[in-house]
Amino acid sequence: MQLVWSVGKQVQPDGSAIDTMNMHILADFNHDDEKHTHSIMDVYPEGTQNRIPGFSQFQIAPHHVLSHHQLVSFALPVIGKKGQTWTGRLVLVDQFQRRYKTKKASYRWTGPVS
Repeated sequence: MQLVWSVGKQVQPDGSAIDTMNMHILADFNHDDEKHTHSIMDVYPEGTQNRIPGFSQFQIAPHHVLSHHQLVSFALPVIGKKGQTWTGRLVLVDQFQRRYKTKKASYRWTGPVS
């Protein structure tokens, strides 16, 4: 599993730019339902809102494992400290708008050092 984060810029209609909290996750997902496919529609750090909902949509068929799947989130506000590891939970949203929180994990900073 790889968990990293950085800060990016999103240009606004007026030309100004705002910081976004960019999350990149590479992980395995499993689904133990007997009959139904599970669709994840959105992912973002707890305490934020995703700026591009649906960017990391994926489906898991019954009794399948999705290996080395990448999720990406561009969220506001930036709740991590630039240059430091961020520890927190992600929120996964399914096709029925149910929210699932991950266990707390540490996300390595991958932005500039200074």
